[in-house]
Amino acid sequence: MSDVDTMRWGDSQTLKIVNAAGEDVSFLSSQMLNAHWQRPCVWRLLVSVSGQFDAADAGTTFTVTVFLRVGVGQTNELIPILTINWTVGTTADTTVFFDIPAENMQMQFQVSDLANAPGGGVNPNDFVKVVALAAPRAEPGGISQIRDGLPGNDGIREPDRDGMARWPGGGFEDGELRYRGRGY
Repeated sequence: MSDVDTMRWGDSQTLKIVNAAGEDVSFLSSQMLNAHWQRPCVWRLLVSVSGQFDAADAGTTFTVTVFLRVGVGQTNELIPILTINWTVGTTADTTVFFDIPAENMQMQFQVSDLANAPGGGVNPNDFVKVVALAAPRAEPGGISQIRDGLPGNDGIREPDRDGMARWPGGGFEDGELRYRGRGY
């Protein structure tokens, strides 16, 4: 694996739920995930949200939204992949898995829409713990192993000057580039 392949594969963070004087507030986590691979692949993504609240805060509601910035090539899009409407005392901790096709991924959590807090505030010891973990769905080393097994591809495992695996040489044909039916 080269330095262009490795990033932050996951993290956890505790977000304190504090509502100052009944104001509408929103809490953002830090960047929880920053994964990149030299070519697009399918990532297995784990998202977990759990909370710890004082019993007196039962009935307090808020929303946890998970935002994922997904990129392939020159395209990047911010997608809200999960929204949890949380009610203290009734909502259970949540763990969800996703399969995401991407070359780049970044994730951030947002806690918002805090309402129904007893006495207009929430215990300062109340918090939501958010977790994001990612790994490639298939072992990237498997790609190199497949290339090694192809006849006539001796030496493609030797990295190029940028540390990337070499692409197979002669005989490879990916077809004619077409844009809206016209060849170039």
